[in-house]
Amino acid sequence: MVSEISQGIGKSYSEYPYQQVTDKEINKLHFKWFMRNGLPQTLNDGVYLYNTDSKGNGGKHWQCFCLKYPNIYFVDPFGSELNGLPSEELREFGKRNGYKMIYANEYDIQALLSWLCGYYSLYFATKMRKYFNQLNPKTFDTIIHKGYTRYPSDTNVKIITEWSKKVGIL
Repeated sequence: MVSEISQGIGKSYSEYPYQQVTDKEINKLHFKWFMRNGLPQTLNDGVYLYNTDSKGNGGKHWQCFCLKYPNIYFVDPFGSELNGLPSEELREFGKRNGYKMIYANEYDIQALLSWLCGYYSLYFATKMRKYFNQLNPKTFDTIIHKGYTRYPSDTNVKIITEWSKKVGIL
């Protein structure tokens, strides 16, 4: 049974952070980030954050990806069932530059009504950067999801909020 907090409803909803991640938090952790229509033609191997909204808008949903040729390792806290396909722009970027898309999760980790996508994406991006040299299609899922449940849960919320506080972004 999924609790009220992991669904983002009920009295426990106040335990979620109300603010979305901003460029200030992303920059504090030294990540480059792009809006959907601001993706450059090419990028160096590395870890990046990505917002599914267009430039000039307030932002919709944060995802992260790691370029390690010949792969793009893609993570969406909502999973592929809800939102998790990379945008057409990111898929075209990969195709144009000879990358193969590798997905971390086909299941949602973040509750649908939660605002934590940016925090999850920063956490996953930090893990991908830390384990960049070990990252490959066989290790990707293990590196990304160690300690998480494969569905929205109190455990996931606790992990992400404690980590965010520890690194000073929440």
